[in-house]
Amino acid sequence: MSAPPCSIAGTPDMYGLGIRVSFYLLWLSTLALEVLDQDHIIILHVGELVLDAAVLLGLIMTVSSGYLQAVEVYIIILLLSATAYLFFPRHVADVAMAICPHLGLKMKTRSDEHYGSGAIVGGIRTFYGIFVIGLQLWFWTSGIDSPEIHRMLNEQPVPGCQQYGFLFGPIDLRSTTIKALNILLMFVALLGGFVVEWYIKSNMIVSRDPRKM
Repeated sequence: MSAPPCSIAGTPDMYGLGIRVSFYLLWLSTLALEVLDQDHIIILHVGELVLDAAVLLGLIMTVSSGYLQAVEVYIIILLLSATAYLFFPRHVADVAMAICPHLGLKMKTRSDEHYGSGAIVGGIRTFYGIFVIGLQLWFWTSGIDSPEIHRMLNEQPVPGCQQYGFLFGPIDLRSTTIKALNILLMFVALLGGFVVEWYIKSNMIVSRDPRKM
């Protein structure tokens, strides 16, 4: 007989509706401006970084104080990871354009006056993407069983209850399957990101905009 699901009051200050909607709007707007207007996308990138930094600071403080359940940390890390995932559409388009130029995936590029600040923000976003992958690896290797999070699980009103993540359906957040898969995906993302960046910098893939982030 499987253990009952845990009942959690939640922490809306960390991942409530307003915060989630802010993330969703930033993601959709960023994807749209990648295609329509590169000159002004830096504003959204800065907004992403500010929101991510605020949530990340809150995550560090609440986890270190033992105020969050494992599933809450899981949700917050998913929100923080999405900014890093926004790198993928552009890099995938770069690779696709190099292999099949006739696909017509060309995006508008930034003008010269936006390059300096854009390069700085782009560098920060790249560092942030690497940091988020490290955060994911920490969570799935040791963070999920850290004393603070483990203590919160033991203090559940229902002893032995389970917290669930998602893997094509609900799955025990502490199962070996979801841990192993997430660790593997993070290593693949890290390796893939370095390979694509190296190809672009080596001119083996000709970027649509050689000055792009």
